[in-house]
Amino acid sequence: MTPDPTRDDEASPRGSGSAAKPSLREQRRGRERQDILAAASALFAEQGFRATTMQEIASRAEFSVGKIYSFYPSKEAIFDGLIEGFLDRMDGLIHTFDRPELPPLERLHAWLSGMIESGEKDRDLIRVGIVEARRGRHHYHPERRAGFVRKMTEILQAAVEVGELPPIRAQVYATMLQGAIEELTLAIGSEPDEPRFDEIPKLIFDWMVLPLADSRPQTRREEDR
Repeated sequence: MTPDPTRDDEASPRGSGSAAKPSLREQRRGRERQDILAAASALFAEQGFRATTMQEIASRAEFSVGKIYSFYPSKEAIFDGLIEGFLDRMDGLIHTFDRPELPPLERLHAWLSGMIESGEKDRDLIRVGIVEARRGRHHYHPERRAGFVRKMTEILQAAVEVGELPPIRAQVYATMLQGAIEELTLAIGSEPDEPRFDEIPKLIFDWMVLPLADSRPQTRREEDR
């Protein structure tokens, strides 16, 4: 019998070895969820998280308030969903900007620059997230943070092994760099003018990486010339 394509409970044939295709209802719910998040993101950017109401989100998304609550129990849950989506995108890109063929310190700069550039697409969300972080609502889950620290640890250790950096505890230093990146993001994002997040890689290198590289023994620096 030919499957009815209008049914929303249609699944892949048993034993096919492939994942079940989302039903029509699931696809529709997914689109509606994205509409809610898009409406909330725009409103949070325009007037702030605290000033935005669930009714305004519903009106912007062209849904009833009841429909919004069927997806998210609160405005805080919507904001959490936005942050989770942002972090999911960052996790998906963590290897995209890595260029192992470069010398380690160039590789680190290229990786940081790529990640920051990608984050620029979510500038408004970052600004809202910074305001909320200042109020004590942090959304940067430890496991997410650990992924960035692991990548920096890997690159810093490679820099030590090839002599670009003196012997250091790479994981500890990577944790320091991660903290500096977070604080710079907060500081720059809190500026009244248009924030320049793309300055962060240069600031990190000028303040924390290059001085460390310059602390190597003189003979090693001369060999690099």
